[in-house]
Amino acid sequence: MTATLSTKSGPSAFRQSAPASATLTHVVGDQSAVMRFMSDPTSYKQATHGTVDGVERIDTHGAAVFLAGDRAYKIKRAVCFPFMDFSTLARREEACRAEITINRPNAPEIYLDTVAITRDKLGHLAINGQGEAIEWAVAMRRFDNDMTFDRLAKSGQLTQTDLDGAVDAALAFQERAPIRRADDWVSDLSAYIEQNDQAFHEAHKLFGLQETATLTKRTLAEWRRVGPILATRGEAQAIRRCHGDLHLRNLVRLPVGIRMFDAVEFDETIATGDVLYDLAFLLMDLDESGQRLAANRVLNRYLALRDEPSDFEAMAALPLFLSIRAALRAKICAMGAQHLDEAERPAMEADARRFFDYAADVLEPRDVSLTVVGGLSGTGKSTISQALAAAIGRTPGAILLRSDIVRKTIMGVTWHERLSASAYTHSVTQQVFSTLRSLAQKALASGHSVIVDAVCAQADEREAFEAIARGVECHFAGVWLDAPLAVRLERIGNRRNDPSDADANVARLQEDYDLFDVEWPRVDARGSVDDVLGAVRPLVDRLN
Repeated sequence: MTATLSTKSGPSAFRQSAPASATLTHVVGDQSAVMRFMSDPTSYKQATHGTVDGVERIDTHGAAVFLAGDRAYKIKRAVCFPFMDFSTLARREEACRAEITINRPNAPEIYLDTVAITRDKLGHLAINGQGEAIEWAVAMRRFDNDMTFDRLAKSGQLTQTDLDGAVDAALAFQERAPIRRADDWVSDLSAYIEQNDQAFHEAHKLFGLQETATLTKRTLAEWRRVGPILATRGEAQAIRRCHGDLHLRNLVRLPVGIRMFDAVEFDETIATGDVLYDLAFLLMDLDESGQRLAANRVLNRYLALRDEPSDFEAMAALPLFLSIRAALRAKICAMGAQHLDEAERPAMEADARRFFDYAADVLEPRDVSLTVVGGLSGTGKSTISQALAAAIGRTPGAILLRSDIVRKTIMGVTWHERLSASAYTHSVTQQVFSTLRSLAQKALASGHSVIVDAVCAQADEREAFEAIARGVECHFAGVWLDAPLAVRLERIGNRRNDPSDADANVARLQEDYDLFDVEWPRVDARGSVDDVLGAVRPLVDRLN
């Protein structure tokens, strides 16, 4: 077992892992005695109730972490940066206690307590000893470093269960997070853009003066464009004291489930923002690392579970959020490269440039489209819709609206709880389609493409979606999937943990539907997912 020590990466901060020398110009106190003590394996015998064979030390610009036995101890460095002031013992104690307070509800299995490094009258140091406190540390349990999301993604082991767990953890954190003012945060957002611009100018040989000016101009224009929308987010209680640093390295798969850790503890401003801005860090990190399907799944699960209609309007700001998050990462990488030797610097600078380019690209306009995938139960609508979503529209792909999930949400049950027949009356179905149309219209108006996954057996249901596309003046593609009853029955029988309540009886009843008036292109859905996608994609592309 090894421990992960993820570093912060919020707005005006250099929080990449860096050698201790990176902080020398900001050091305001001598902690050498404490660092030697924490590096000595014999120092942990009493604290860990056992023998420690060795101590591994990890240094960042703001902390030194000591991995000893089954514990990890984080010492805040005696440093003073514009964005982080740990210059006094009292400030470091406050930061340690804040880290426990903020993170333990998310990851009680990791965060243990704040402990003092004490010195007795004879000058002996101890962890939580009897003498005076000369330093403070965050005590944590160690975990397998290979289980952090960045490593799982790199090794191809990041699963849908992992992604779903990450969304659930983020929602749980945000729901209990304190509510903040929208106008303050909207102003802070523009300050982040200006700070990024300053950093890019300082590294103009890497980013280019003209390219920097273009990115800043476009980002500020986008900020002004969505400003009125962001200003209303306070009414939806969407501005909160969030995690602040929700990227892949700060999510871990534990035996008990997915846990978030290392939330920003030292700056309320950095940690405060729109809940979608908080999520955008994870979306950007997934998408930029080549995990577009995963990013799309995270976004759509988040929107569906949060069930807040105003989020679909606020999606207009998602490109801005993604761009700022990527720009922050570009800035941090550029700052980190300055402290590396000549052999290591090019790789870090390449990372910085890659994030910079992503920040610019995500602001590029994209065509907006409404795609509706219809068909009887068991034809593969949901599978095809999910596979299509990531490749359509703005990053990280189309917003997916599934009638089965909307129905469960309306009825106030979990996605996998089976509904009674009363939930499938004509009036309830009308409410489901009304909700689908309303959410689709909001999302399309925000500039994001939408895919609707619904049977759409009635002509008026299909026509209503086409009318929405005409109303918002976007492209429309309707596709109807066909499969014989035997295939549909087999697929329905193989479903596991699926929101659909359709069973064999429903599939058989649907055989009596009169579908001769379906005018959408019809696709034979009997084949494999790749075969069906191969037939559907040209239709969607052609109509878009």
